[in-house]
Amino acid sequence: MTTQSPECFIYRGENLYSHCEPLKPFLEQNPEINLYYPSSTNWRNYQGYWEIKDNKLYLKNIECLNYTLNDIFKTNEPVFADWFIGEISLGIGNSTYDEYSTYYENYLLINIDKGIVTDKKIIKRSLDNYKMTFGKYKGTYIGKLLYSNFTSDSSSSTI
Repeated sequence: MTTQSPECFIYRGENLYSHCEPLKPFLEQNPEINLYYPSSTNWRNYQGYWEIKDNKLYLKNIECLNYTLNDIFKTNEPVFADWFIGEISLGIGNSTYDEYSTYYENYLLINIDKGIVTDKKIIKRSLDNYKMTFGKYKGTYIGKLLYSNFTSDSSSSTI
């Protein structure tokens, strides 16, 4: 498997990246638009450039071999993404890499409803070697919790 290129976002003047696909619902509604981008690093067949401005999501540009923003939307101006409903996860802070992906120390989660930002929050990446410091599983590594079977019975747990 080849690492896939992320979508590019501008948020508060910062360039951030995400593997979400805000254009996908639009393309599903318009199957006659068949984008082509011959690269094993881009299976979605396009590179999208986005901006979140004034609490709205805009598509600023699209790169592929057979379509331009103007071909699809009849404008070269940013297009309000009113078709998108979902969450965009933008990596922020330091990053690490492996053969499949990039991981950030924090993520900005932005909920969007018909192109309008409805909620934002920052979460810290949970590392497998993070030790729980509270609750029933205090002292247990989170990776063990995530990748093991355990029961919800409070009297006995199998980790």
